[in-house]
Amino acid sequence: MAGPNGNAASDAEAHRMIDEKMTAALQLQMAMLTGRLGTTPATATKKIIRHYSRTVRANRKRLAG
Repeated sequence: MAGPNGNAASDAEAHRMIDEKMTAALQLQMAMLTGRLGTTPATATKKIIRHYSRTVRANRKRLAG
């Protein structure tokens, strides 16, 4: 069934990307609460960027293929 933009495939992809972003954010929140992001702002920033980069890279790979 097509959504607001009239294309079921693109709507499904949009939902998937939103789900992935929410999952990534929740994973980071858990990492922060358990101390896995490190003890300094610089370390935490590097780990956060690395975490989101993996998600973005997976999206690009999936969309390109």
